Amino acid sequence: MPWRERDLLAAFARKTPGPAVAVGPGDDCAVVSVPPSLVLTTDLMAEGTDFLPSHPLRSVGWKSVMISASDIAAMGASPLFFLVAAQIPPGMEEDRVLELTAGMEAAAEAVGASLVGGDLSAGPSLLLVSAGAGAPPPGGPVLRSTARAGDLVFVTGPLGGSILGRHLTFRARVEEGRFLASFASAMMDISDGLSGDLVHIADASSLDFTVSAAAVPVHPDAVALSERTGRSPLHHALHDGEDFELLFTLPPDRLDDFLEASRDRGFAFRRIGRMTPKGSGRFLETEEGPRPWRILSHEHRG
Repeated sequence: MPWRERDLLAAFARKTPGPAVAVGPGDDCAVVSVPPSLVLTTDLMAEGTDFLPSHPLRSVGWKSVMISASDIAAMGASPLFFLVAAQIPPGMEEDRVLELTAGMEAAAEAVGASLVGGDLSAGPSLLLVSAGAGAPPPGGPVLRSTARAGDLVFVTGPLGGSILGRHLTFRARVEEGRFLASFASAMMDISDGLSGDLVHIADASSLDFTVSAAAVPVHPDAVALSERTGRSPLHHALHDGEDFELLFTLPPDRLDDFLEASRDRGFAFRRIGRMTPKGSGRFLETEEGPRPWRILSHEHRG
């Protein structure tokens, strides 16, 4: 049968909150215990832009929470709580809405957090908003603006081709982010694409950079997608976006300790370049020599 707000909110209120949640779903506000400081984030997903009507609703719900978890991971923080709001078409069946919320709950649980509340409204298409709160690492959150000239540039995993399905099923790099909080000088998640997101770090830190084309890790999905598009796998790795890997910089004098600690934890991060002083230019090093850095990654426009 079509969904009704009171039935869905009643089902949501029956969920067991986490230990830090004094009052969970079902009241006007959630009541939670929080550390002395928090990192906060919010994300919006629109049908037709961030997901398609044909995509499984559980996966859509998963993604709506996991993208906020990825922001929290990019600060080296630990997710604690999520709030979600949804605009839902009036004719959608209740079991399909419950599939959506089940994905949200599963995503929160997967990163050790609680889904503490939300809101529903009717509208012409599906629209989802998530807000997340996390506990920063002991040394404080890792920012985009604190890279230094000479720092090495790394990514946590292979890139490209996420449109083939990975953008709906990824898991935020929370464990990696917590580990990197002790080493990284700057960090962010790759949501819009490496070509644009590295520029965000460079601009915020007033730096330039050089990236080795041969060092950029290419996901098998990028190879598969290249067979459809005729573009190179490297093109997709640089520009596709929604990889939700972490992009970070590392002081070179921390490299040996970092590599040893990474091996001990089983992480296999990939070094792709170096930050350079402002004015030295932004380049992709190829077999044919350096090429000017191009930004072809996603950007929302009005």
